[in-house]
Amino acid sequence: MIYRMLAKEPSDRIPTARLVGVGLETVIQRAQITPLPTDMRANLGQRFQPPTPVQQRHNLPAQATPFVGRDGELRMLGLMLEDPYQRLITLVGQGGMGKSRLAVEAGMRTINRHISHTDLFPDGVYFYSLTQISGIDKLLTLIADGARFQFYQGEIAEIAASRLLERQTRPADLRQLRTPHQ
Repeated sequence: MIYRMLAKEPSDRIPTARLVGVGLETVIQRAQITPLPTDMRANLGQRFQPPTPVQQRHNLPAQATPFVGRDGELRMLGLMLEDPYQRLITLVGQGGMGKSRLAVEAGMRTINRHISHTDLFPDGVYFYSLTQISGIDKLLTLIADGARFQFYQGEIAEIAASRLLERQTRPADLRQLRTPHQ
């Protein structure tokens, strides 16, 4: 039956799914296959649980092209990301130099080195592009959105984001941020 379904010539294949079903029923009847007793089925369900899907705890954008070069910078960023005393890393340079791409690549490589990155980054790894941010008031909303923080109905986004930051283990870094206008 399998050979007929995989035949090279379409005319040699089994033409419909219904006929495949009839063929399978015939095979089962001829083989005299009996269903497992109910107590055995229940026992199998307890012994063989399907793996729980791992929740992706990052928002790093997928890249369409491979990353080439900048190995020294990536190594330095990797060390900084793995250092528990490094609270804030800032990449500075002219527009278009690839700062965002470098940051995303460093984040992905760090996550891939620590497949179970919950010990290194228990709250996950998040990338926030600040290119369109003009002030601290928009930063809180950006972080809350990126972390998929759910607001209560009617709650002002800035208040909710402040509440989110207060819950974090090291919120002092973000609360100390100031824009040049403040």
